[in-house]
Amino acid sequence: MISRFSKNTINAIGYYVYGLRYPREQDYFYIGKGKGNRVFSHVKQTSARGISDPKFDIISTLRSEGGPEIDIIRHGLTEQEALLLESALIDVLGVDQIANKVKGLNSEKYGLMSAKNIEAQYKGKPLVKPIKAVCFKINRAWRRNMSALELYEMTRGNWRRSLGRGSKPTVCR
Repeated sequence: MISRFSKNTINAIGYYVYGLRYPREQDYFYIGKGKGNRVFSHVKQTSARGISDPKFDIISTLRSEGGPEIDIIRHGLTEQEALLLESALIDVLGVDQIANKVKGLNSEKYGLMSAKNIEAQYKGKPLVKPIKAVCFKINRAWRRNMSALELYEMTRGNWRRSLGRGSKPTVCR
C-alpha cells in the first residue's frame, strides 16, 4: 500500500474524489475530495482529536488488516467539479450508510430529492409584493419530506421578540 503520491502524480491528477473502503469489499465507508496527498491524511491520523469521528474509528479497526483500500474515483477535476462529484456520491451512497459527517456542497439545496420535492421547490412564483408577516427560521430542524404536522410542531409555541423589533414586521422573501 502506498502512503503518498509523487510530485509528478500530484501535478498530473489535480483535484480528485476518493473513496475509502473495507479491504476485499466494494463498500465505501467514506467519500472525500482531495488534492495532493490529502487522501492519505486519514490513514495517517493517530487520534480522533477529542471528537466523535466514525471514519477514524473504522480506520483504526482496519489498521490490523493493512488499513482501508483507497480508490481514486475521478481525477483531473477542478475544485468545483470535485466538490460537486463528492456531494453527488455521498447523496447516492447515503450519508447514514457511510462515515461522512457532512453531506457535501449545497446538498440541502441541490442534492438528492424526489421529483415531487423538486417540483415543490421550483413550481411557485416569486413573491413580488412584500407582505407583513412573522417568519420562522427553524434551520437544522428542517428536513426534506417533513410532514405538515412535523413542520407545525417545529414552529408552534412561545416565541420571544424584542419590543423594538416587534413594532416593525419582517419582510419575508
